[in-house]
Amino acid sequence: MSNELIPQDVRALYSSLVFHQNPAFSITELPGALLCFAPDSGYSSVKPAELQALSERLIKACNKTLDSALDNVSSLTSLGTLVQGLPSNTIASVSPAVALSAANDPAFVQNIIRGPEVLQQIFINKIITVNSDPNVVLQNIPDDMAGLIPLPLLTFSGNTFNLEQIEKKKWKKEQASLFFHKLASSTTNYTDLSPYILQGFSCSAVQSIPNNNTVNIVKACRGKKVPLVEDQLSCMAYHVAANASPQDFTSYPVDMLLYYPYSQIPSANCRSYFTEIGGANFYVFSETSNRPTALTNSAKNCLGITGTSLSSADLNVLNNMVCILNGSYIENSDNLILEKLKKCEQLTAGQIASVQKVLFSGTTKYGNSSTWTQKTLADLEELPLFLTSEFWSKFKQVVNH
Repeated sequence: MSNELIPQDVRALYSSLVFHQNPAFSITELPGALLCFAPDSGYSSVKPAELQALSERLIKACNKTLDSALDNVSSLTSLGTLVQGLPSNTIASVSPAVALSAANDPAFVQNIIRGPEVLQQIFINKIITVNSDPNVVLQNIPDDMAGLIPLPLLTFSGNTFNLEQIEKKKWKKEQASLFFHKLASSTTNYTDLSPYILQGFSCSAVQSIPNNNTVNIVKACRGKKVPLVEDQLSCMAYHVAANASPQDFTSYPVDMLLYYPYSQIPSANCRSYFTEIGGANFYVFSETSNRPTALTNSAKNCLGITGTSLSSADLNVLNNMVCILNGSYIENSDNLILEKLKKCEQLTAGQIASVQKVLFSGTTKYGNSSTWTQKTLADLEELPLFLTSEFWSKFKQVVNH
């Protein structure tokens, strides 16, 4: 099949038959006379490391580049996971029409979103050039790639706001904040909103809607793991405190309750309040915030705690609050505190030193360090990731023995 006198249609047929008989056949094994006529499906088996060599062969044997080989939807989507390793100039060479059609292929979309963001952005920009009208962009961009839509295209005006299209997409916080005010006044079905939309909440966005609606937006965030920051949570707490019952703890996101004015909590309900915020993320506080200290003192007063000794019952109420307690609490409390500390995102140097001191004492369920094994390490879960070489040396000795 190396004879150039063989008609092109014959070579194309032969090439297609090769892949029909063996779909896993590598296109890189085709001789030059057949390479030029390889079917689109043949590119799906190419490995990223083979891209450069294949490109050079295409130029030499066929006088075309890999870019030109991707001149239709089928050839682009047939690349499969290979699309993740394409050079950016290759994606840039794809026509807007081909990009738009490829965007309707779920498998292709899942493959390209695993590639570099610069590659994804070039692809999205190609689609936008087809029609940059905001509502058309919403229709054309895959839901999972909405986070790459440029901000200027999200400043909807007049009656062009398409709520149905907005609700389906995965937005970044800065995008959601641009249109949240319009969305808040376009619907009252807040419980149907995704975390990708709810993360755009702000005080300015809810100024023009009824107070009760704002409270319902806050409630809609409950249990959805909406990534909210301090200014958002403070605003939510302000609206809830002004317009709703202070005893309805279980209706609101636990992180918001961290900012709720504790003075409005009836003393008879304080234990329920601290039990609820025990599931909150105590790392949302800014470094200058005095709320962690205030909450700690209020919790101790509520639970009747004096000093730095916490019982297992206390710890089962406080839960995540242990992440902001200093080393003296770790050293003087029930050993259950170690189990609670496993959920902390980070530990201070003082906390780490105290954790190791408690572990090295041999009085915990993990026993004396001389008996530690790899199972001990596994049982400690994430905690060892924070600990020092002094801790890890104990396991080195075990392994050496």
